[in-house]
Amino acid sequence: MKLKVKHKLILLTCIPIFITIFFITIMFHSSNVLIKNTEDVISKRLLPIIQLNEIVTLYSTNIVDLAHKTRAQMLLWSEADEQIKSAQKTLQISWQQYLSSELSEQEKILIEGNQGAFESAQNTILKLQGFIEAQSSYAMSDFVDLELYSGIEPITTLLKALIKQQKIIADETLQEAQQYSATIKQWLGIIAISVALVALMLGWWLVWGVNRRLDKMLNIITQIESSNNLSLQLDMPQGDEFGDIGRRFDRMIRSFAVIIESIQENSAHLATESQQLVAINRSNEAQLLAQQVELQSTISSVDSLNEASLLH
Repeated sequence: MKLKVKHKLILLTCIPIFITIFFITIMFHSSNVLIKNTEDVISKRLLPIIQLNEIVTLYSTNIVDLAHKTRAQMLLWSEADEQIKSAQKTLQISWQQYLSSELSEQEKILIEGNQGAFESAQNTILKLQGFIEAQSSYAMSDFVDLELYSGIEPITTLLKALIKQQKIIADETLQEAQQYSATIKQWLGIIAISVALVALMLGWWLVWGVNRRLDKMLNIITQIESSNNLSLQLDMPQGDEFGDIGRRFDRMIRSFAVIIESIQENSAHLATESQQLVAINRSNEAQLLAQQVELQSTISSVDSLNEASLLH
């Protein structure tokens, strides 16, 4: 089935529009996926790192610094007791929040392999709390110098390893997101090129079809103009506007040919009639001349008779 020119123009307009809408839809979908990946990186990697850094701060500030301030009598015993109990509760909540989050296999392995670090840190905090409750400055001084750091160091080492692991996973996730983004950009480029090629092919198809028919029409019309041959026909393929134009043009030319043939026939008939009229006119002129001669002869005879009668 042949398409009309107007349908081709509609296709030339609509298909790139539809492809562009599809292209924009993919862009929105890709943007949503990238946003989701970014949110996943923030929620799954950045937040755990923040939690771990907060735990590190709790150990270094609320435990180690507290021990030094208490030993230096910068805090009252009651204040120190209140602060260490608050630090214990905060540490417990922070660890629970972190451990209840979605942990990677590497994190689980690190945590399961360093249970002794939790016990060491907890025992160290309990000892420090005991010294504060006993208000023993001397014993606490020896504990701070000899046992505090060694008791806290395993858990801080574990925390550093967990933070490092989180950064590694975050980098891997970021690389995956970047790779996905690059893939999307590549596909978007392919789609954009495809849209341009489709539009170009549709345009070429339309221009080729129009020019081919216009050239045929122009050639036939030029031949009719130069040869005055009204028997020539366009014979355009049917199915589109050019076919309709060609059919009507051929019908018009046939009508012209019939009219001209009728005029020529009438002209020939008129010419024949004119010749007959000329011949009749010439015959009448000859008869009139003969009659004039005969009349003149009769007049001469009458005159002669009149003259003869007068003489007698």
